[in-house]
Amino acid sequence: MVGFFDAQVNYGESIFGPDCNLATYLVEARKVCIDSFLLIPTGTHKLELEDGRIEESCIWEFDDSGIIYKRLQTNPATGKTEEESAPSSPYLVINRKVQEEVRKLNSEGLWSCYFAPKVHPKLDKPSDLEDFVDDPNFKALKVQTLATYCTTEDIPQWLVDFSRKYDKPIIVHTDYMGDDATPESTGISEALLYIMKKNHASRWADWGLNTGVRLVLAHGARLDEDAINKINGSDNLIMNIGQDSLLGAEGSRLAMKSDDYLTDLLRLAGEDKLIFSTDYAWNVRDRSDWFTLDWNTSKRVEKSMQTLGIYNPERFKAIMRNNAMRFFGIK
Repeated sequence: MVGFFDAQVNYGESIFGPDCNLATYLVEARKVCIDSFLLIPTGTHKLELEDGRIEESCIWEFDDSGIIYKRLQTNPATGKTEEESAPSSPYLVINRKVQEEVRKLNSEGLWSCYFAPKVHPKLDKPSDLEDFVDDPNFKALKVQTLATYCTTEDIPQWLVDFSRKYDKPIIVHTDYMGDDATPESTGISEALLYIMKKNHASRWADWGLNTGVRLVLAHGARLDEDAINKINGSDNLIMNIGQDSLLGAEGSRLAMKSDDYLTDLLRLAGEDKLIFSTDYAWNVRDRSDWFTLDWNTSKRVEKSMQTLGIYNPERFKAIMRNNAMRFFGIK
């Protein structure tokens, strides 16, 4: 039986989130019929380098002068940390690590794996990505907008040109917070609230349509009906599902009030506009517990489709595999 394609598997330990341990993923994914996936470096990574130092890159802070970016490298033996401001190519090391992991897994013949290097719109340059162009496993790019403190306005022209020239869609984090959300009402800092509001899915849908860049809008476009209507009407735009449990639990970060995130998403989306993703290891019901992962997304997709009266094996297969294979150009 042909299994599912997981369109977003994060790799590595995250500074501000879970440890996306690949070995754990490989064990659990088999249990739920996943046999192929797209591997992506986690948004704010913590990585052991070849010389034993620990890299944390790229961290942003906000002060009176604006946004400051930092790369930290710590020697565990001495506890000494070197700090670099506005580091050039902050993701190059982990992108190469993910590329190596994918090659290794494919050589073992048990998985079909692909990768999407992450991009820092403000600190990267074209040469950081050009080394990957000849790798057949390179299928997309990832812009983690909160981790890079970036919006549509920060995407450089070279990245637009690169994406279009090499036909590599960009996976973008989308978010949502209502206009009335404040630090006092949410417990979220003013700087983070600002960037969440600037990354509404409708803004990204408009950007994709205006630039001609093919986009995967993460997190079901946050149930933004305006964005979803634009996605349904364009061959260049698509959405991924994950992480459905956490999205369902955090209603304030959805544009639509919903008692059932996944059912509402399936109701709104065109049949060729959704792709399955676990967003490993973020699919939990509570951010305070990163260890109790939910692996039942596929069962909920099937149940929601039945509830809506739209289930048939081919449509289910399209969501769980074929839509992603087509959009990423995987044969």
